[in-house]
Amino acid sequence: MDESDIYLSVDVDDADHDSQSKADISEDKELSEYEGTEADDGNFYIGRDIQTRWTKTQIAPRAKTRGKNFVKRIPGPTSHVRDASTELEAYLKIMDIDITDETVKCTNKYVQGIRHKFARERRCTETSRGEIMALLGLSYLIDKTKGHHANVRELWTADGTGVRILRACMSYDRFLFLLRCIHFNDLQTRPGRRQTDKLAPICTILDIFVKNCQQCYNTSTFTTIDEMLHPFRGRCSIIQYMPKKPAKYGVKIFVLCDAKTFYCSNLEICNKQPPGPYDVRNTPTDIVKRLVSPTENSNKNVTTDN
Repeated sequence: MDESDIYLSVDVDDADHDSQSKADISEDKELSEYEGTEADDGNFYIGRDIQTRWTKTQIAPRAKTRGKNFVKRIPGPTSHVRDASTELEAYLKIMDIDITDETVKCTNKYVQGIRHKFARERRCTETSRGEIMALLGLSYLIDKTKGHHANVRELWTADGTGVRILRACMSYDRFLFLLRCIHFNDLQTRPGRRQTDKLAPICTILDIFVKNCQQCYNTSTFTTIDEMLHPFRGRCSIIQYMPKKPAKYGVKIFVLCDAKTFYCSNLEICNKQPPGPYDVRNTPTDIVKRLVSPTENSNKNVTTDN
């Protein structure tokens, strides 16, 4: 058999096969000479190019897997998170103490700057690590209970219609005060950094978050890249308008996810940066190359749209 012959595994019923074409091929003497075997032995079908042979049975897999199909990293949680026994411990591996402490430090600096605007000092006390973690937990709980579109005062009502755990954790005024004052970077150095980076208010926290996501989990063999629009209508220089999205206004984010578990492995916020070290091309090809850079040479598959 010549090496040019092609073997493919297909499930074909005899009723679906063109018997007339098979009979014509069987009568061709040149075909029999080319194949070196009888064309009507019943084990395959001959293609219209008189060279391709389609087998009726599945071909046995190779004994040795090709090198280009080896995945060098085992999919699943890494050793960085295998010691986590509870959901809280697993959460703190991604939103770790460094993120919380940086938020506490920057928020307290902002509180000190606006303290003179309050008549009562007890209404503008500095926050702590535990209070910031409680604030994030309450935000997750409000979203989980579908209360992110409700008035905040309704969630803190004591007539039985509110959420009791919210009142037990912190007061209504304290919750709004922390939401107003929470910061993720130093305000004193922000103006200089924003001249070259529009993401200066969140760049420190964002880099730590993405790094933790990559350290905690190895994606499977199949990954995918797509865009998402996080709804937001506040004052922000990176807001984009996408009329085909349900929210229409928000922050556009490109995400590399595991196609099986939907785990976020890498992300990039789409925006046009001013001239400087963060000014990069935002073509689809360049974005995909930057997102898959942590998994280069890992023999994983990436699926994208246009």
